[in-house]
Amino acid sequence: MKIAIPTMDGTSISQHFGRCKAFLIYDVEGIAIRSKETRENSGGCGGHHEGESTGHGGFVRMLGDCQAVIAKGIGGGAAQALMQAGLQVHTLTEALSPEAAAIQLATGSLASGQASTCDCHHH
Repeated sequence: MKIAIPTMDGTSISQHFGRCKAFLIYDVEGIAIRSKETRENSGGCGGHHEGESTGHGGFVRMLGDCQAVIAKGIGGGAAQALMQAGLQVHTLTEALSPEAAAIQLATGSLASGQASTCDCHHH
């Protein structure tokens, strides 16, 4: 299972999905992380919601080979676009490392809210 997790520093989960610097992509099987990749977030959702490399469509293209996303917060539009593309969207209810969150999701033990949204103000 490929899982995308937003990050600002490469070691922790970002507070906001759309404004992260990169996505950590974990390929997890059971309790084993088979591979880890970092994908730079060149778009973000800083007001543009459609476009070639920015906005929600850009997230879908960038993460389309993943089965799930785990975030601390995600806007409703981004969550909807990802779910429409077939990705599971989970928001954390407790503090976890990216690795722990990915393994917990893969093993069915992640405590999360399905497709919860952030409290950020979007224009």
